This record gives sequence, structure tokens and C-alpha cells, in this order.
Amino acid sequence: MTFSTKTLELAEYQPRSFPKSEIRREDAIQLSNLYRKQVEVVPPTFLNDDQWELRPQGYVGSIRVSRELTLVIAPKVGVSNLFRMLEYAHDLASFQREGLSESSTLDDFFESLAAILAKRVLDRARRGVYRTYLGTDDELPYVRGTIDVGEVLQRPCRIRLPCHFEEHTADVEENQILSFTLQRIARSSSLTPRVRPRVSRAYRALAGLAPPRRFSPSSCVGRLYHRLNEDYRPLHALCRFFLESCGPIHARGDRGMVPFLVDMSLLFERFVAKWLHENLPENLRLRTQETVEVGTETGINFHIDMVLYDRATDAPLAVLDTKYKMHERPRSDDVQQIISYAAVKGCRHGFLVYPSEKTVEMEATVESGYHVGTMRLPLAGDVEEAGRRFRDELLSRLS
Repeated sequence: MTFSTKTLELAEYQPRSFPKSEIRREDAIQLSNLYRKQVEVVPPTFLNDDQWELRPQGYVGSIRVSRELTLVIAPKVGVSNLFRMLEYAHDLASFQREGLSESSTLDDFFESLAAILAKRVLDRARRGVYRTYLGTDDELPYVRGTIDVGEVLQRPCRIRLPCHFEEHTADVEENQILSFTLQRIARSSSLTPRVRPRVSRAYRALAGLAPPRRFSPSSCVGRLYHRLNEDYRPLHALCRFFLESCGPIHARGDRGMVPFLVDMSLLFERFVAKWLHENLPENLRLRTQETVEVGTETGINFHIDMVLYDRATDAPLAVLDTKYKMHERPRSDDVQQIISYAAVKGCRHGFLVYPSEKTVEMEATVESGYHVGTMRLPLAGDVEEAGRRFRDELLSRLS
């Protein structure tokens, strides 16, 4: 039996209506149950002329709802600027020479990265994958390594000997992360028949040596690299991108296809932080995702996007919180939040960072002496130039 897949095109934060006959009820239920965080579904009623209304939230990418329906959500910032943000947030700039800049759509970008990861894994497999020694306990018919004397004395008549030894193996996290990621990519609806076999071949090359184990995106960062596995660093950066962007498999059976979705709010936060980290003057230092305990007995913690410090004194100068919202004015609860962050860090300045030129510029000094305001890093034009203007304005306000 063959199925004709219908593709509906949406734009980030842009509601769109469809005739009742355009979307099957079971597909709408599937979308509402599994992807309500990404797309709000409003059913047909007399209030909307008996049409389905789909309201994309802060995600872009593609969702294979069923074999009959695929949703494609385009970014408001433009594909080229989205790529630039992804390069900063996921350290992907080193892959530009491998044809990444030629991608024209988000699916092309996803597939190009998948092809790059598969190629590099296959190249590493041909040279030999990373191996290391791991301590192992096993009962053997011969002596290997050291014997567990205590176990032998408890059961002296045993035939097999309890031994502890080190084994030179490729079944380590460095390779398991790659095989798990390739397994997820191979099931993505964003892959074409041109690249899917290459990804499957790379997966098979690793899976026999390092069977996939489930990893979170955070497992791909903060790892220890040295001369024997340094080339795994960019591969794990790619894995982090894929594990964050490929959602869970919801379809039944072995034909389930994972969605490809980019959380724009998280991406904007990481882009701003990485851009500042690379472009701040030497006398300043930026810390990200700082957790601050509010009191010793409350059990309440604040998780602050960014805190700017004086490098010489380690004194906090400002707190920054990104808001991937298209509002023209900051919300009162966002302002209250940034004041609380500044208060708990004991610094004078707090800034809400928005991605749109339309956001009203605001600067105020509240009674407690904290200077709060909005800042804009617009994503519609040249993001590098926008980043420089943003940095210069930040330094001006601090002075």
C-alpha cells in the first residue's frame, strides 16, 4: 500500500487556518497530544468558520505527524541567520568548509550535518575508533589479571576463577554517544534516500563495537579530551545538536519517525551567550546558567541566563535574561524577574534581551537602586553587526 504525504507549511508564531477537510481528525489529535508545546491546535467551530487553526509556538523544523501528514515550520529570522545562530550555539563553524553553507532550507541543513557526522564517523572507523582500558570483573577458567582471593576462599571448590582485569575496548561513552545519535538520525523524517544509507552505514560501523545507550544532550558537553580522542570534540558537538533537535519517537512499531525541531528560545539564549563570550573585552567575564539559592531555608533557586563579572575583582556587574518574544513591550512579570535576579546577585544592572527591533527601549531606576531595562539584538538583518551594536550598548550602559 502506498501513501501520499501531505505537507502543510507554517511560519513561527504565525497562526494559519485550514479547511476542515484538509486535516484528518486523528492527525489533529496526534498533533495535539504529542506536540502541543510546539503547535497549538484549535478545532473547527462556528467561532472560526469551521476550520482547523494551527498556532506554531517557538519551534522551527518539521514534524511527521503520520504517514499522511507532515508539518514544516519556517523560522521568522530567515534560514541564513538561523544557520549563523546555530553555528555559534553549537560550535559548528568548523564544518562550513564541508558544504554546510550551501544549505537553503532547514531540512537541507539538518541533512548536511547528518552527512558530515556520518562521513567523519566512517573515516574514524577506517582509521580505528577510540579505545581505552576499562576495569572488568568476570569468572574465567584461567587466571587473568588478579584473582579475588576472598571469593576463592569462600568457595574453594569452584571451577571458574573470579578475576579482575583491564580490557582494551571500544565500548566506551565516546563511541556510544555517536552510535546512539546516528540511530536517532536514521529515523528522522528529514533525511532523504540520498543520505539515509550513509547514516545507516556509519551506525552499523559503530554499533557492533559500541552498542547505543541512551544519552541526554548534556552528556555531549564538558567531556575530557586528549590527543587520542580530540577529534571526537566536534563530533560530540554535532551529537548535542541532534539530540536536542530530534524529539522522541512517538509512532508505533519500527517505522516511527522522529521530528526535527529547534527550540528558538533556547537557541537565542545560547547564541547571545556565545557571541558575548567571544566578543567581550578582556576585563569582563560571562557566566551562563548560574544557579543562585534564595535563602538557606526556602529551597528556592534562581537559574539566571547570564551574569557579567569584572574579571579583576570577580564582582557581578549585570544580569541578563533573554526573552525570545515578539512583544513590543516587556511584560511586568519579566521586569520583576530581572529585578529579583539583580537583587539576589547584588549587582546594579539587569537587562532583558529581545530579538526584535520592534521591542520598545526601556531604561529605569527602581526605588531599591537597581537599573533595569530592555536591550535588543535583532535577528532580521546582519547578526554580526547586530551583535556588535548590542555589545557596545551594553558596555555603554554599564559605564
